[in-house]
Formats: sequence, structure tokens, C-alpha cells
Amino acid sequence: GEAHAERISFDSAEAWRQWTLPRGAVEITDGGSIQLVPVRRGINAIEDAARFGGGIRAAGSNLAEAALLIDGDKKTAWRPRAQDGREHWWVEVDLGRLVVADEIRIQLAEDAPPLEFFRVLISNGEPTFTNALVPIEGTIVYGQSHRYGFNDQRELAIPLAQEPVRVVRIEAQ
Repeated sequence: GEAHAERISFDSAEAWRQWTLPRGAVEITDGGSIQLVPVRRGINAIEDAARFGGGIRAAGSNLAEAALLIDGDKKTAWRPRAQDGREHWWVEVDLGRLVVADEIRIQLAEDAPPLEFFRVLISNGEPTFTNALVPIEGTIVYGQSHRYGFNDQRELAIPLAQEPVRVVRIEAQ
């Protein structure tokens, strides 16, 4: 159903928990009220993504090793399987909550040639909707795309203007 009011109240904290909240943006107190989660600046949103239900959302190849992409160890890396073909060389990272980002940093493996042609897609987590404005389960809209060609760098910083980010997808081209 739909509710229109200047105030919404529930009888218990459990009733609040059944309501769909923007994960990571608000929390329910023990007293049953809702409050904003404090926003920290200058954080690495990958480091605590699992705390918010994030991590590897999907991978087109080698899903079993995709978590190496975000494990914080510069000596490990995710590599798609060569036999899968370039159209499957992609991975999606879910930060577990919406964050306001100044930049996205990508570090490529030191022991392999840099990824030469690729793009980075950024989503705030909004789902795709049908013509009847019904959200399609499991889908997301990518609002930004950054293409790289003839890349020879192993560390890249994609500057953002304090933009909302929930999911980052990296695709080889």
C-alpha cells in the first residue's frame, strides 16, 4: 500500500525492521525510532562492504576467485578465465550501501600486463523498472560509464564529484 503523511509511526522496533529502509543510510534505535547513520569522509568503502551485505555481486568468469579483487591484498587478484572469452570478462562489486564518493580507485595486478581496453560502470543501486513502473528484481541501472583505451597504468583513479555509488562494474573490452 501507499501512505501519505508528514509522520510515519510504528508500534515497535520490529515493525520498523519490516519496512524497507535505505540500507546503510538509516538505522533503527532500540527505542524504535529511526535515525541517520553518520557519514564518514575519506573511507575505503570496500574495506567494510561485507558489514553492509556487500561484496562481489556477480562475475562473468571465474566467480570462485572474484573475492580476491576486494580482499585488500595487493598480491592477489581476480583474473577471468581466458577460455571464457572477453564478453565474459566482467565483475560487479556491491558496496553494500550507498556511499558518496569523491573517486574510485582501481589497482591492477603487478604481475600481469595492465588491462588495456575496459570500461567502468557506476550505479547507485537503483533497479530497472518495467513499463508499469514495477522494479525488476536483481537488476540495476548504470548511470555512468568511463571508458579506457590503450591503458598502460596499473593504478587508476576515476574522479567523481561526490556522487552516489553502490555498485561498480568493470568490463574488459
